[in-house]
Amino acid sequence: MWAEGVKGAEIQARLCTQYGDNALPRRSVYEWKEMFKNDRTIVMDAERSGRPSTSTTDEKLEKARAIILTNRRVTIQEIALQLGISQGTAYSLVHDILGVHKVAAR
Repeated sequence: MWAEGVKGAEIQARLCTQYGDNALPRRSVYEWKEMFKNDRTIVMDAERSGRPSTSTTDEKLEKARAIILTNRRVTIQEIALQLGISQGTAYSLVHDILGVHKVAAR
């Protein structure tokens, strides 16, 4: 719509008509309009620099798996201490990535 010369308020009104509550906020519409005005042609997010995750590497994943296989009664806190990561990250690594869960012996 920007290429057709439609103003930002009109673009936002059309988006609200089409998408209702799921439409972009007015500020985002104006930001996108400015980006297209400055020769942006791709709609997808641009690559961003950032720090890579160092707590959920393949090496630490294998170490956690080895710790669990060595001692199945090991706690999340012990795994976190041995790997040098936070307890929340250790919990996520064990439960979400490795899929290991506590099983009651009853």
